[in-house]
Amino acid sequence: DSRREYLDDPTSYVYLLLPFRAYPPADPEAFFAQIGQASGANGEDSMSRSYEGFGRWVEHLMEQGKKLILFCDDFGFVTRSNGFPLDFFSFMRSFANNHDVAYITTSDAELQKLCSSQDLEESPFFNMFTSVTLRPLNDEESQLLVQEPAANAGVPFEEVEWMLELAGPLPYLLQLTA
Repeated sequence: DSRREYLDDPTSYVYLLLPFRAYPPADPEAFFAQIGQASGANGEDSMSRSYEGFGRWVEHLMEQGKKLILFCDDFGFVTRSNGFPLDFFSFMRSFANNHDVAYITTSDAELQKLCSSQDLEESPFFNMFTSVTLRPLNDEESQLLVQEPAANAGVPFEEVEWMLELAGPLPYLLQLTA
């Protein structure tokens, strides 16, 4: 619903989820490998594990009239890692500025506060983000987050109160518990 509401043509986008909390990349090669795996699982052409491979792949998408949105879950694993040099972030910023690439990141604090070095903290990479703080859900929203996906999958969830007691009102914890 959000795609249809906010994007002009949702089918012209490639959406890739990079779950860094579950699989934190150690360096740019591992980062690009995750993009390659996610793109293959998404039915897109694969790419090589390098800056150049990523660049060629994005340009190939653009030739097909597609735009890339990378959902980087817990991006702080990348910014805190010493395996990612400053030029990696410069490269990623350049791609977002010069190509149809967008990054949506999550973190438990502002990204600049999660940097491995002062140089990285002062990088212009972070200037392109708009921070949105997510608050806990209210009771009704919490119940919907537990009940709706299960009902849509044809497996209604009956232990809603137990789930809310166990996980609390935080969306991530509710989804994890479910």
